Amino acid sequence: MLDWLLSLKGFQPNWGDHILFLLLGVILPFRSTRAQKGLSSIRFTSNLRIRLFLANSLGLWAMAIIVLVYWWMMGRPLGGLGLGFQVRSSLLGWTAFGIFALLYLIDFAVVFATRSGMEKFENKLSGELGLLPRNRREYLYFIPLSLSAGVCEEIVFRGYFIAYWLGLTAPFQLGFWSPFIAIVLPAVIFGIVHQYQGNWAVVRIVLMAVLFGVCYLEFGVLWPLMALHFGIDLVGGVVGLWFPEAPEPEPFHDFTWEEE
Repeated sequence: MLDWLLSLKGFQPNWGDHILFLLLGVILPFRSTRAQKGLSSIRFTSNLRIRLFLANSLGLWAMAIIVLVYWWMMGRPLGGLGLGFQVRSSLLGWTAFGIFALLYLIDFAVVFATRSGMEKFENKLSGELGLLPRNRREYLYFIPLSLSAGVCEEIVFRGYFIAYWLGLTAPFQLGFWSPFIAIVLPAVIFGIVHQYQGNWAVVRIVLMAVLFGVCYLEFGVLWPLMALHFGIDLVGGVVGLWFPEAPEPEPFHDFTWEEE
């Protein structure tokens, strides 16, 4: 385990890293949770969803580009961010990968295998899950958002945050606790960012992020996690299509005719 971290030998976070983590790991998540509190009161229209999909995609890429540019400016190898190409074969990694897939399928079945589960989900579409696409046009714009989340969130929350905490705890020689902290703290932040989906969803997302962190430390690369993350978000968007909204009414025009 952690053989790939040899590419980060001697890496110690500097003040720039501390500021970057404060911005991306504390300030933005805190502001995000405050903004999310108003989502349930918003009446989402098709055009509003599309604008939010595009805006969120740009925001995710901005975060990832900031991390990548700073990492490059510091002269650090991309392998330290999980962007190398040598996948380490690991039984523990594939086990964590399989456990996640199993839990995801069970959770999916629990929600959608019963009428009550379907009704609860449909009710959430009028509240905290109102951002999900509800027609094919919206879904076309949701695809780039899913790709952006799969790539950019893995770079930031797995690649950068885990490297940051591993480097920060390395001088203390904490043994097992160093990777534990590096996995769990970013996972909790990742869950908080998705608080708009509900408290139970936050618990599931934190667990997912922990398993992703284990996979990352075992595989040494982010590509499998990016692909899986992208696929999960695509499936989540498809689920919204099962509950299409009624067409938005055409604007009413009151024409008055004057007699000539």
